[in-house]
This record gives sequence, C-alpha cells and structure tokens, in this order.
Amino acid sequence: MSAQEFVVPVSGENVPEEEQLSAKEQKHLEPCDNTPIIDNMAPANGLVLVSTEEKSKYEEDISNLYKQLDDKDDEINQQSQLAEKLKEQMLDQDEVTNHEQPSFLMLKENVTQKLYFGIVSH
Repeated sequence: MSAQEFVVPVSGENVPEEEQLSAKEQKHLEPCDNTPIIDNMAPANGLVLVSTEEKSKYEEDISNLYKQLDDKDDEINQQSQLAEKLKEQMLDQDEVTNHEQPSFLMLKENVTQKLYFGIVSH
C-alpha cells in the first residue's frame, strides 16, 4: 500500500495498515446511502396528535408556569418598591443630618466657649 492510499478515519485515529483498503478494494465496496431516515410516524405537516389528557396536563403546566412568572413579577415589584422607599429614607436622613450638623457644630462651639470662659473666669 502506498502513502497516498493511507486512510485516516474521521475520529483522527490511525488505522493499522493491514486493515486499510487499497483504492481497488474501495471501488468494489457498495456505495453508502447517506439519505436521512424519515420517521414515518410523524405527520407531514409537523403536528403531533396528543390525547385530551395530555393536552389538559400541558395546559395545566403552562398555567402553572404563567402563575410562577406572575408571582416572580410581583416579588420583583415589591422588592423594587422597598428599595425605592429605603433610598428615599436614606436621602431624607442625609438631608436632616446635613441640615442639623451646622447647628450641632455651632452649639458645640458655644458650649465649649462657655466652659472655657467659665473655667478661666473662676
């Protein structure tokens, strides 16, 4: 067998030389039919017939899935509303803190001065 007749299968493994076919032997093989096998059970229009019981089960499953989606949507909305309320509360607290901080600093300074002058004057 010449190097030109060396056969490598699709998997990439080497075929032992004694198992390889020569060009003459390959010509004598029957041609493969690569036509896909068609399932004769499937209808031509692609629709599958289902029993009433199966249809009811599918409809129930679909209904349950839609309910789960609605429940998750409600949960997401509630969480979003809660997050928005907490954000507003934080902004309000920041505003109060920023508003009261100068007053607190002035009061602290005033008390410190009174204590200092009270101690110094005695």
